Amino acid sequence: QFTNIITAFVSLATCLYLIPLVPSLMSTLDESLHQLEYLNKELEASQRKLMTFMAFLCHEIRNPLFVITSNISFMEDNGCHAKTSDAQTQSIQAISQAADIMLRLVNDVLDISKLEAGKLELQ
Repeated sequence: QFTNIITAFVSLATCLYLIPLVPSLMSTLDESLHQLEYLNKELEASQRKLMTFMAFLCHEIRNPLFVITSNISFMEDNGCHAKTSDAQTQSIQAISQAADIMLRLVNDVLDISKLEAGKLELQ
């Protein structure tokens, strides 16, 4: 019985000590939430800027890649391989393969940036 009275007294004393701290804790929590919201908005803005930059960069890379792949296709379609040595033909094929890989990567990044911007429709 005496233990229960002591426990009740300690609980009451703890409550009386903590009650004045509640407004301060709530204020700190509110400030932390506002700071978190601000940082989240900053992060979203940074992500949008990054995706815009990546899309711009990919468009700038894709244009010269298109010229490379178009010229290689033109050379292949017009029989230029017959006029080149085996080493030159292998070099042209290597350039073609590398350009195709780069073009796929660029297109993938562009698709991701469109998806992030909500402008890509999945098929």
